[in-house]
Amino acid sequence: MNNHIEIHENTLRKTFRDRICFDHERTVYHLLADTGLAPELLEQHDQTLLTRYIDAPSLAAVLSNGTVPANLEDALFSWQTGFLDCCHARSGMWITADDLNPRNLLATPDGMIGIDYEDWHAGSLAESCAVLPAMIRMMRLPEDVRTNLAGRLENRLAQYYDLSPEQLDAEVKTRCAAVSRRRQVMPVLRQSACAVLAGGKSSRMGTDKSGLLLDGYTFLEHILHTVQIFDCISLSAARPADQSAYPVICDNIPSAGPAGALQAVLTGAETSHVMIVPCDTPLLTRDTILAMYEDLDETADAVILRCGRRDYPVIGIYRKTILPVLEMMLREKDYRMKDLLSRIRTRYHVTANEKEIFNVNTPEDLETIRILYESGQ
Repeated sequence: MNNHIEIHENTLRKTFRDRICFDHERTVYHLLADTGLAPELLEQHDQTLLTRYIDAPSLAAVLSNGTVPANLEDALFSWQTGFLDCCHARSGMWITADDLNPRNLLATPDGMIGIDYEDWHAGSLAESCAVLPAMIRMMRLPEDVRTNLAGRLENRLAQYYDLSPEQLDAEVKTRCAAVSRRRQVMPVLRQSACAVLAGGKSSRMGTDKSGLLLDGYTFLEHILHTVQIFDCISLSAARPADQSAYPVICDNIPSAGPAGALQAVLTGAETSHVMIVPCDTPLLTRDTILAMYEDLDETADAVILRCGRRDYPVIGIYRKTILPVLEMMLREKDYRMKDLLSRIRTRYHVTANEKEIFNVNTPEDLETIRILYESGQ
């Protein structure tokens, strides 16, 4: 998640580059205060959290030899039910961790302690209960050990929360499929960078769209939160930013639009692929990005998002090897992205989710996207 972590004696300092991640983790730490389910929060400031350092092995380390301690099921059940009950009682939300990792649960003599809460959403009870069993099902353990432990935990959770075993099993399978997809594309993601297009003129809106607010965060903050799955993230803009936690890549050719931005991004890229996304589509999801990378192979120079009959070349993955074609077009003053796609090997990823590609150009669009956002919560 591109955060900076420092350990000093008995404290851990975690500095977040993404404000949404910072707020998420801080929220959970406050909800879990005095429960023992998370380390003690000592300080919070400037997108930095200072917590008590816990010197204990992770769940991944405990299970690394393929054996399951006798009390592990009880420890996991106690931690998950305590976490869900506490968060729901104090916030009214069933908090669902989107990226719970066995390295982020510490096994102490007194039970489990979670140490990473930066990535979550408010989900259903079944979604929230599915997190730990799915994590166990996806761990690299002997099949019988993995199946038995996950099954026993699922049964206890279903009984405790009065869920049907079938409903919980379906949610676990859905989460396992999502984890599997992410694992499959991660090697390709490691060879890719992401550039957020934040330099448009915004003439119809009358103001810089990257700074528009949606649920208390700017459009730019929303899209930067979404693309935290990339190790290398930059901003593409017409001119340098005064302050930015991300490197800013300036256009080499003024007024060339997205084609000029893509040329500058690809020229400076140290990766084989670059994904570009605009800052004015804040509802774009990680699931769609991961699905687009599933479609990328050696036969494609680009994977572009398509919805209905419309293509979105500014939401796409581009191979660096297309630079000669792109630069020739720019010399000819042909700045049309559609023409670029016709000259290279382009593949299209189809989405039926119109919310994701809704971009904001007018004040009326801004009101519409706020309604769309609230309807998805």
